This record gives sequence, C-alpha cells and structure tokens, in this order.
Amino acid sequence: MKSMCCALGLLAMVAVAPVAHAATASWTGNRETDVEAYEIYACDVVGCVVSPVPAMLKGTVVHVGPGAPHAFEIDLSGKEGRLAILARDTAQNKSGLSVSIPFDKAPPSVPATPTLQ
Repeated sequence: MKSMCCALGLLAMVAVAPVAHAATASWTGNRETDVEAYEIYACDVVGCVVSPVPAMLKGTVVHVGPGAPHAFEIDLSGKEGRLAILARDTAQNKSGLSVSIPFDKAPPSVPATPTLQ
C-alpha cells in the first residue's frame, strides 16, 4: 500500500464533450496487487480543498490491473473547483489523495452596462 499515492500522480483531465462540459479524469493503475478500486472526489466551489469525505465522493472505479489505464467521466457543467483520486485496497485501507486538479467550466459573468454611441 506504500506506493499508491505515487501511481496516482499521473492524473489528467481531458474534455470529451464541450457542450455538456463533461470531462474524463484518467490515470495509470497502481502496481500493487491488492488494489481494489479508486475513489474520485471533487469539490465545486471556487478556492475549495478536496477532502475524502462522503459529500465530495463522485464515484468509484474498479481497479482493472497494475499499470492499466483507468478513467472516470464527470459532469462539470457550470462548475469550478478541484478533483482528486485515492486508491483503496482489498483490506479497505486508503491511500492519501492524489494531487488535486483544478477545473473551470463555469460561464463568465454577464458584461456590465453595455452602451451604444
């Protein structure tokens, strides 16, 4: 379980559906043999800090194999915040959170007081 956080450092987000603002978090699977799943956490408030608490849990991805690519699609429509992942082993031990990744799919503010001349 020692090296779980290191394998999660390769986290990346790639937009897959710009209209719906969906994104896919992707990472390389941990090389330990007892990894069971990955938990995806996100907060969607400007300046937030991701924590491994139930309110921030967005989903779980089953570990498909050491070094294998893993992915999780998440809807970020109109949101701004951060996302992070942790690994869980078969004994239910959890790694620390990966480095969190910022996202910004919130629309810009309405222009203030336009005028015509």
